[in-house]
Amino acid sequence: MLNRLFRRFKKNERGVAAIELGIILPFLLIPLVMGILEFGWLFNGWIAMRSAAREGARVAVAIKDIDSDTDYITKAVQKHLSNEVSIFPAITPEITSVSTEVTSITINHPQMPKSEGVTVTATGNIRPLVGFFVGSEDFTLSGQATMRIE
Repeated sequence: MLNRLFRRFKKNERGVAAIELGIILPFLLIPLVMGILEFGWLFNGWIAMRSAAREGARVAVAIKDIDSDTDYITKAVQKHLSNEVSIFPAITPEITSVSTEVTSITINHPQMPKSEGVTVTATGNIRPLVGFFVGSEDFTLSGQATMRIE
């Protein structure tokens, strides 16, 4: 009788694929979801760095003596980043150890007169959200903005 019961279950293989999918699917979806979260986290940090560099370039254009006020520009970049983090602290990446580089440039554009400009490059480190794909150490992000001095 027990032998007949096993033969009946052996012949009926309906649902085996669903069970196999249920076992394998978490191992396929978890890295995919973690990768999406990690990419979104780092992309958000990159956008914050670009925005902070743009704010630094705006401040650099507003003050005329750029060489003597690089600390002021760096503080403006850091303040912009801290304001951005304070809006949504749970979902905004905190960028640490920010450094800025201010460069005076000459802008040559065929449709505009030759003018002076400022390029601000802001570089900072961000701690990964998951750390599964980029490692657990800090990840370096950089943002650059150029504005014309009028």
